[in-house]
Amino acid sequence: MAIAGRIKSFLDGRRLAYALVSPPAGETLAEAVLLRDEAGYLLAVFPAGKPLDLESFARAHGRPLERASARELEAIFPDCDPLALPPFGAAYGIPTALDDALVGRERVDFWTGKRELVGRMRGSDFAAACGHETRHRKRNFADDRTNVFSLRSFGAGLRSQSEYERNGHAGMLLAKSPELRVVLEAMAPDTALRTHAVHGPTTLCVLEGALQVVTPAGELAVGAGDMALLAREERREIRAPVESLFLMALGRTARAGEVPRRGATRPRRVLVVANQTAGGAHLQKAVRERMAQGPCEFFVLVPAAEARPSNTTWEESVQREEAGERLNRALARLRAQGATARGVVGDFYPVRAIHDLLLVEKDEFDEILISTFPLGVSEWLKLDLPSRVTRRFGIPVTHIVAEE
Repeated sequence: MAIAGRIKSFLDGRRLAYALVSPPAGETLAEAVLLRDEAGYLLAVFPAGKPLDLESFARAHGRPLERASARELEAIFPDCDPLALPPFGAAYGIPTALDDALVGRERVDFWTGKRELVGRMRGSDFAAACGHETRHRKRNFADDRTNVFSLRSFGAGLRSQSEYERNGHAGMLLAKSPELRVVLEAMAPDTALRTHAVHGPTTLCVLEGALQVVTPAGELAVGAGDMALLAREERREIRAPVESLFLMALGRTARAGEVPRRGATRPRRVLVVANQTAGGAHLQKAVRERMAQGPCEFFVLVPAAEARPSNTTWEESVQREEAGERLNRALARLRAQGATARGVVGDFYPVRAIHDLLLVEKDEFDEILISTFPLGVSEWLKLDLPSRVTRRFGIPVTHIVAEE
């Protein structure tokens, strides 16, 4: 077969006329490259004789895009040759960015997912099939427009992230509103989301694999295609005995007075992420500087230290207690300065701790303050934490260094 099955269904379903011809050379042929960042995927389509300038392309779209891996290509385009990617991302649930050089042509040739032949169609039909009118939009699942996306492709992307390689799990926020957060989570075999509590009711829907949910009330087994409802304010641990992909929806009912009136102003919200340096003089100084600029609210997040594999339950309890003591001292010092402050102990991995917090906070943060020891001492700086947080969450990050 000289055309991928999904591409044939896509074109035939839109009643677009095309012909199959021998592969041409040069700019008559449209090439496609799959790109990704933590917000999702984007299919870049450009003339074959005009190589993609990835740096300029990413800058134009305002996204830290990079090329997708071979594993992602295999998962997202299972019926295609990786060297003959078709340009119609919509057929696979992927937004498409079309190079202006391909717009307005009388005809365009394109790969059909197979190397034997290429497709040929009128330029106007080609541009429409690529979604030309939305090529400059930064789109993801949470956009206002209704779209269909491939959760399988997003899952492949999560499994290619360094966070997944390091911790055995990675997640991405698909949608967020005052009442609901929807997260896609990928987990490697024999890994766990450590004990945590969520402030609203939670729904788990397992897409691939299986989960074990451990709560004070007992253990739940959730298989592929199953859905589990979990109570609010309940501490739980989520384990994956096999490679798994699941959706997690966190509900929350907006209370009277929470939705601000139009035109109303709110204090600047600052998230402080610190562990052993929480409550230091450098941090108090940073808080005073922000308070001097106007009304502020501070939220202190203290990631607990990682529990050692031996005697995990006892070790985790001790680590969280110590983190809780540091948090209480930090809050007391900030409040003594007149700051409005609250806080919580989070997951040992700070990126994960921030991710979990953003899911349950009804309001956005305007800035993230990351407090560390100096370079050479700080474990977080060895992980390049400030840059990771900036890329992952898109919130301005300020790195402050404590005295040794």
